[in-house]
Amino acid sequence: MSKIQNIFFDFGGVLLDLDIEKSFIELAHVLEIENNDLQLLIDKMMPYLMRYEVGEISSETFLWHVQKLSTIDVDPKDLIRAWNAMLLGWNPEKLKVLELLSSQFNVYLMSNTNELHLRWVMNDLDKNHGIIDFNTRFFKKAYYSHLIKLRKPEQALFDFIIQDSGVDPAASIFVDDAEQNAVAAGKAGFQAIHHPTNAPLDALFPLLEIEGLKL
Repeated sequence: MSKIQNIFFDFGGVLLDLDIEKSFIELAHVLEIENNDLQLLIDKMMPYLMRYEVGEISSETFLWHVQKLSTIDVDPKDLIRAWNAMLLGWNPEKLKVLELLSSQFNVYLMSNTNELHLRWVMNDLDKNHGIIDFNTRFFKKAYYSHLIKLRKPEQALFDFIIQDSGVDPAASIFVDDAEQNAVAAGKAGFQAIHHPTNAPLDALFPLLEIEGLKL
């Protein structure tokens, strides 16, 4: 096993606490869809979400498609609030861990995300944590799916970030809370870790030979 030089973090569920179901529950409420039709709502939204996450459609178009799933008129602000409900915010200790890791390793971010979620995150970091340079303070580079037009678990995504970053995947850890993404990273040559959703980061420390930091 190669010595670790690089760490690629997933965002939601690994760094930022996340509850995906909460957004769909909130959307079902504002769209006046019964909760027992939650899976149907998810299934209907998924084609538009996949396109939104790779920047094929704008936030306005995404919200328009979501609005069309209801028979009532909904204020776009309520749709945005509901869509962002899954974003639970930061455990401040994770920011401390990121600071430590970025001083010792090449740290990268790779997130399947979208414009509305990223806007919420950046506003939250500024308002609640005084951080306005998130992408450069903690990461050598941040890769967001809607900006690079690629998403996990596509092989093309891993090919792109390996080429763009110039890393040796064998000397790189890829941390993700979605098993399919961790499996795909492993197939691409990374030392892949399937991280429990919203769990502390200290499980990584033995792999990185870090001692003395506890969450």
